[in-house]
Amino acid sequence: MRARPSPLWRHPVLAPAYAGAIALGAVALASLILPAPARGSGPADKVTVEVSASDGLALADLTLLVRGDTTSLPVGGADATGKWVTDIPAANRQVCVESKTGRPVRLAGPAPASTCSRAVTSAEPIKLTVEQVQVVVESEDGKVIPNAGKIVIKQTGGASSSADVGPTGRYWPQTLPMGAKVCLNPSPGWKPARSVTAGQDCQTVTKPAEDVLFRLVRS
Repeated sequence: MRARPSPLWRHPVLAPAYAGAIALGAVALASLILPAPARGSGPADKVTVEVSASDGLALADLTLLVRGDTTSLPVGGADATGKWVTDIPAANRQVCVESKTGRPVRLAGPAPASTCSRAVTSAEPIKLTVEQVQVVVESEDGKVIPNAGKIVIKQTGGASSSADVGPTGRYWPQTLPMGAKVCLNPSPGWKPARSVTAGQDCQTVTKPAEDVLFRLVRS
């Protein structure tokens, strides 16, 4: 009796193709069933943060927190000596500072101005100096102008505040939210350097961690 021929799909030449297809299917199925590893996952590092404040800031007014690309740890505060000890997971590598009262603050030193440190490790204590954001009035040669006029801050919600620029040529606002308009009414004898006439000069806050700088010339 003549033997029945094998089906075409069982031909030996097609075996490698079947093996490849099965392998690809297994990989695709595994990607659907098995969870992807967490980004930046890994053991936590215990770090010590040493905080100091300038411009009359009180440590009790400051809040510290740890942030990563997309994650944030609960906030905490430094103790009376300015120390703060916490565990920082691998996914969170920056220490940031905020004011409990909303006063605009930043870390001294980093450029551009920032409220957060660079990536940190547990190798040594992290030393942070916190300072207030300020409004500065200078002449064209970079010297501060004492008693340079009146500062008016207008918030987007309609609230406003004002104060005179003191003998230091600087003003430390209680609040400086994003989008607020900061205006300077120069003292007699001065006018904005970027204006051909004397009058009010205004700037909109786009980077709350940076100082607001006005430059004046003699009118």
